[in-house]
Amino acid sequence: ADLHSRTLHTNSYPTAVRWLDTDTLATAERGAVTVFDVRAGERGGVVARASPSSAPLYALDVLPTAKGTAAEQFATGGLLGVSGADRSVHVLDVRTWGVRSRWTQCLKFEVTALRFSPSDPRCVYVAGLD
Repeated sequence: ADLHSRTLHTNSYPTAVRWLDTDTLATAERGAVTVFDVRAGERGGVVARASPSSAPLYALDVLPTAKGTAAEQFATGGLLGVSGADRSVHVLDVRTWGVRSRWTQCLKFEVTALRFSPSDPRCVYVAGLD
């Protein structure tokens, strides 16, 4: 099999990276989330960008609503959760890239890890430095 390489240009230094499928990558940097399609050449591969927070983001996770590629998941409305220095969890609707919900001050200190519950998609697990 051939090995391919691709350079993706971010706005800043990514603090969290998550593959959504084999071709789609999400990064958290500063207060923004950027989704790249590594196959796309237009716009540097950027599919979407959202800025849910003015504080740095340290963790992200995705909750697809359908099986399939990231494009198929996004078309049916998955959720993307991000968290960071503002001690809040921001849940984004990937169809509109708007904030669907916010859990503020969920920890005493910065949130450094975030995962949606596989058994109950309404729940999210967070961890931090406290």
